[in-house]
Order: sequence, then structure tokens, then C-alpha cells
Amino acid sequence: MISDALPPGFPFIENNFEKLYLKQKYVEYADEVYTSIVEYYLFDNTFVEITETAEGLFSTDSAQRIQEYDPELQTATWRLSEYLEVLFSNYELRIVGFQQVLARDCVVIELHDKKQNSLKIKYVVDLKTGISLNEYYYDEDGKLVESYEAVSVDYDPDVSHINLDNTSTNDTVVHFERISKTELLERLPWVDLDSLLSPEGFRAVDFFHAIYETEVLDFQDASSRSPQQTYQSTGFTIIISDGLETIDIVIMFDSLLESVAELLPEAIIAIVEKLSATTIAIVLNEGQDMAIAITSDVISHEERIEIIKALTNIELVLDLTRE
Repeated sequence: MISDALPPGFPFIENNFEKLYLKQKYVEYADEVYTSIVEYYLFDNTFVEITETAEGLFSTDSAQRIQEYDPELQTATWRLSEYLEVLFSNYELRIVGFQQVLARDCVVIELHDKKQNSLKIKYVVDLKTGISLNEYYYDEDGKLVESYEAVSVDYDPDVSHINLDNTSTNDTVVHFERISKTELLERLPWVDLDSLLSPEGFRAVDFFHAIYETEVLDFQDASSRSPQQTYQSTGFTIIISDGLETIDIVIMFDSLLESVAELLPEAIIAIVEKLSATTIAIVLNEGQDMAIAITSDVISHEERIEIIKALTNIELVLDLTRE
């Protein structure tokens, strides 16, 4: 639910484990079938994700992702009354059976879109731990488009071989904190959530504050692995959802924000990056510039720009991504 992917788990079953190793085979069914292996480790409030592609490119050091993991933070979003209300207004959960996966007793749960009367996701959930071992995703026509299937699971894994000291010259640690809508607006009083042009059935359901700490190594003596300096930046995340699909709004400041972030009347928006599911803008705001990223594959680049304009009440937009 947050911008970065979170570890597996099913929302309505309490996660019941202290450590976890889960290895899944991921398959994307497109014009060509794409396959990869994804490994997750959860231990001591740490989440590690390692991906191996079908071509055998193992990216332990360069792409291994490490972040703090709070089980309550992971599951609490799914239990918020606002979230549950919007989820059940758009979708229906159905328990359709039981099966075993890797000798674990599991319940099979389907998530159906009420408006389209179609299957969206099938979960195969470990009854004892609440971990979703297998997941299957379907398009509007009921065609399977993605799947995750457990290859191995261990609830007491040996993690001694995991090196938490990333060898990259840029290490970032993220500290997440859930905040209320009121707390968000106290820090960002110019944010206009009521004017957001969200698709039908979507609304703001969750809010986060994050501090990013980036250690930059001394290139003259990188072998020492002693950070030259630690940079801190601040981010706020707004989750807009229909219960399944999300629109993630991330507002970033390149320093530690210790007071209210004001938005000047003469501020200008510059759209600097256009990706398939993400639009990134820089808000030129004298003395306190910021970046705003909108990520969602359910709306277009143009719709993401409109959300940025509505969020800030700024009409002047320079789209630097136009060809």
C-alpha cells in the first residue's frame, strides 16, 4: 500500500510469526511469459527482498532492498474503518475452499469486483500465520495476468548469511509513521484533498510521514565503509484507494521538515518525469522546493497532472516531458 512494495500477507487475518522466509515464483502472462523468483526475509523488524530473473541475473548487492518492517504498520491499513468501508463498497470477499501448499493448511479466498461482477484476485492463505502463499491476479475479462506461487516457506529461517550492510555507495533507510488526516494538514495546510479528481469509488484512506536517511560513502576510502555524511529528507504519503487499486501521492522535501511547509502563491509546477505508472513534478516554491510523485496504473499521465494541480491549487504547469 505504501509506494514501495510490502511483504506478503492477507489483510483480514492477523499475521502470526516472528521470522519468515518465503520464496515465490512470479509469472507475468503477457505477449511473452516472464518468470522470476522473489525471496522475502522478515526478521527483527527488517524486511529484505531479493529478486532473481529468469535469465539468472542475481541481484543480491545491487538490487537487494532492505527496509524497516513493522507488522502492525503492515496490516493496520487493511483494518482502518475508512479502508474497510471503501473496500466493501466496491468488492466482495468469498471463501471458496481449502487446500494445502507446502504442507501448510490454507484457505482459498477470492476478491470479486461488484460493478463488473468479475474475479480480481485469488489468495491462498496460510491459516496459522496469515501469510498469502499463493496469489493470482485477473484482468477485467477474467484472464490470469499475474501469479505468485510459493516454492519454499520457513517460519524459523537462518538469516546469518544476510548482509544488512548494502555495498552500494548510496544506502537509504526509511522510517515510516502512520499519521491522521488532521496531522497531515497541520504540516501541509495547503493540501486540498476535497478537490482531488479521483476515479469513481476512490477516496483518501491512509496517510504516512517518512524520514529518509541516506549515507554517502567517502569515495577516496570506500573500503572503510564509513559514511562520509548522513542526509535526511522528509516525505508524506497519501493513499487514495477503492479498496484494491491505489493512487499513491508522495510529497518529498530534500531536508528534514521541522515546521509547517508553506506553499507560496507564485509557486510553479514543473513536470519532470513521465513513466508508465508514475508522474513526477517539482514544485518551484522559493525557499522550500518539493517533489510530488503520483503513482497509479489506473489513471493516465494527464490525469496524474490534474491531481497534482488540484492537490496544490496551482494552475501554472510546465510539462518538460512533452516531446
